[in-house]
Amino acid sequence: MVETAAPPDTRQSLLIAAGELFADKGLEGTSVREIVAKAGATLSAVNYHFGSKQQLYLEAIRHALHEHIRLGDALANARPDQIANAQEAADFLYRLVREFFFNYIAPDQPGWYGRLINRAVIDDHPEAVETIAEVLRPADEILRDLLLKHVPNITRQSADFWNCCIGGQIHYFLMARRVIMRLTGRNAYDRSFIEAAAEYVAVNSVRALGLPEPHTQDFRSGREVGS
Repeated sequence: MVETAAPPDTRQSLLIAAGELFADKGLEGTSVREIVAKAGATLSAVNYHFGSKQQLYLEAIRHALHEHIRLGDALANARPDQIANAQEAADFLYRLVREFFFNYIAPDQPGWYGRLINRAVIDDHPEAVETIAEVLRPADEILRDLLLKHVPNITRQSADFWNCCIGGQIHYFLMARRVIMRLTGRNAYDRSFIEAAAEYVAVNSVRALGLPEPHTQDFRSGREVGS
């Protein structure tokens, strides 16, 4: 019996082709014909799977964010309702910030993920902004609730600022990759550098909140075993 290759996933091919083009040329600078040519698909396939170029753009952003940050993985064991004290809160925040950082800057991610996210933020397209907020909102709410419960005297505004500062630090390491490499005299964003940067941001974020020192060694050992 002759085995045949499975047919390509047209939707996924369109999503990846569109994401790469949108990352480099933006929504307005990319035509549907370019997308289907790159994906090896048809114009009707775009309408069938996405309805419009704009919806395809939003789905590409959503895909890049989910794959880039891996929120599902990071939040899989997030149970803030089971955190009983400040030490547990410190350990939870440390793990979560570190996971977000490493996943977002991971060296094995396709380059267009980060470029598309950067462009979407800069272009400030209203529906793109809402899509980004939609993806990030679950983590934002978990972190805010945890801070309000376990950080003494913190206000809602301060908790929101903390979330923004964490996101800003992580995004800067992505957005200014080449600048950071030049300033630090590095030739590449290798795994050891990303691990060290993730550790620094996570530990100092917890310290800035006045929480106990997180149990960092337990988590680092766990990652190494699971890698």
